[in-house]
Amino acid sequence: MKENCLGIIIPAWNAAKTIHRSLNGILEQMLNGDFDRIIVLVVVNDGSAESLKAAELFRERFEASGFEFRVLTSPKGRRNAIMRAEAQLPPCHRLYLDQDASLSANALKELGKCFTEAAGPNFATFQISFTRSRSVLVRAFMRAWLFSPYVRSSPVTAGVYAVSYEGRKLWTELPDIQADDKFVRLLFKPHQRRLIDSAQYEVLSEPGVLALIKARCRYRRYNAELAERFANRQAYDFPRWSGIVETLKAPRMWIDVVVALSLLLISGVYGGLFEHRRRNS
Repeated sequence: MKENCLGIIIPAWNAAKTIHRSLNGILEQMLNGDFDRIIVLVVVNDGSAESLKAAELFRERFEASGFEFRVLTSPKGRRNAIMRAEAQLPPCHRLYLDQDASLSANALKELGKCFTEAAGPNFATFQISFTRSRSVLVRAFMRAWLFSPYVRSSPVTAGVYAVSYEGRKLWTELPDIQADDKFVRLLFKPHQRRLIDSAQYEVLSEPGVLALIKARCRYRRYNAELAERFANRQAYDFPRWSGIVETLKAPRMWIDVVVALSLLLISGVYGGLFEHRRRNS
């Protein structure tokens, strides 16, 4: 039988310097019986004693706040970490949270309201924000990315997504892919996806242009893998370039859009060359 329960899964990889962001964000939630039970599972999948220690430092604070808190280990890989955590959970709603994603204080309250008001299988996320990068170009890219119709309409995730109890029944185990968030999102039809714009989460920006280009290459590679293995799910995606012309009607965005398109072009070329070299090596 389903409980009014939320399981929060945090895969932790080299997390000693970032896990405090997700855990502090949970501890700061303004809850008032929105869930009868909240289980927080940190799954260290890098074999690191430092990551384990950083997570364990929060145990007393979580237990004093009424959360159930467990620190687990798993073999390397985000998929392995998620599967290890899910094996520990009862039938309940799920929130998948990156270690550097900091929730606004009303996020869990708004999530509980969302799943109560919208019965059936549902996918939900919150408004995205990013820390301020040291790089002017990275800041311009992120402003353009956040302003794009694709990001505002999908809803796209960058470290946080949740599924209702009924929604979790749509798959058994995650496939062995990197883009688990998009794989899960595309299991839900557009009307089953909820953007909770009254709450937010903040993730770390890339510190510089090179790091951003490498991240975009990974994103491109993960999307290609997903499209190749699960082409039938792409029909549920929001068209990536739909409405992009509308963006240019805002003059304040022109420079940011030019920067973003330039960096996307560079990352596309760089990623294509890397993939060609890998296939021919």
